[in-house]
Amino acid sequence: MAHRLMLAILATLPFLSSSISAQQRTGTIDLYVYVSFSDNSPAAKSYKVQLSSSTRMQVDSRFTDDRGQAIFRGLTAGDYRVTVTGFDIEDAESRFTLDGNPSFESMQTEHIEVKRKAGARTSTQGTVSAGALKIPNNARKEFELGLAAIDKKDFAGAKEHLNKAVEIYPQYCGALLDLGVIAAQERHNEEAVRLFERAVEADPTNPAASVYLASARMLQGNFKDAETLLTKVVAITPTDPDPLTMLASCQYKLGEYKEAAATAQKVHAVPHQKFAMAHYIAAEALLKQSQPHEAAEELKLYLKESPNAPNSDSAKELLASLEPK
Repeated sequence: MAHRLMLAILATLPFLSSSISAQQRTGTIDLYVYVSFSDNSPAAKSYKVQLSSSTRMQVDSRFTDDRGQAIFRGLTAGDYRVTVTGFDIEDAESRFTLDGNPSFESMQTEHIEVKRKAGARTSTQGTVSAGALKIPNNARKEFELGLAAIDKKDFAGAKEHLNKAVEIYPQYCGALLDLGVIAAQERHNEEAVRLFERAVEADPTNPAASVYLASARMLQGNFKDAETLLTKVVAITPTDPDPLTMLASCQYKLGEYKEAAATAQKVHAVPHQKFAMAHYIAAEALLKQSQPHEAAEELKLYLKESPNAPNSDSAKELLASLEPK
């Protein structure tokens, strides 16, 4: 069973999108897959979530975290399917369409329900966050009603239900995060930041909350705080190219050129469609360390992966200046 949620977010507000990733991600979609059991409890950490096209060509794969969440970033609109597998659950599949707008970045959520295999012990489902286990049922109900309202683009109704969820359970990270996103859409920037701060306080291990708050900190020029947040995110989701690219950008801004180059180069080792900018960051950081040959190689990768990027001309000029005469 899948529940779909579409939110136009982040790139429509200058403070909610890093200047690095925004160049590459306009019009793309971030897909959040939430896997849960029939009682709404989050599924296990490390269940495999495979994303494929409608013709079953594999696009990417992730493993759920301790909230049953898997994130796929930088996708384009189209028909997809998600398959969830695990040693103690029956395979589950959901088909859906990602709807996007070419002028702004958006987010879509798929909720997938799984069933335990016959004889599987409940204790094998994995460790879920303590906060998720404490959420009262009536707060969960308000949260789900809020998501349903968002699905209908009834943001006033969504805020009403999400605020009720937070009143019942003040540490409800998911509700705080969605309220922050709605505040951002409505251009209430300071309120959005406060809500993201509360979401991180409620659950410091939630990657999405930390990424949103880090984006705000970066646009405020507070790269040190952003670096701290993103370092924690990368420890939780080491193969996600978005926080890796953002972290590399922060490290560069802080003059940590060796660290920036190393972090940016990690992006190339994982699926990183729409994050070719990491190579440009790596090139700039390598130049700061007087490594022109290595910088040139990064620029070549950047131009290969993103030949029509807005700053491709400047990348070509920089590469030409590094080539032997």
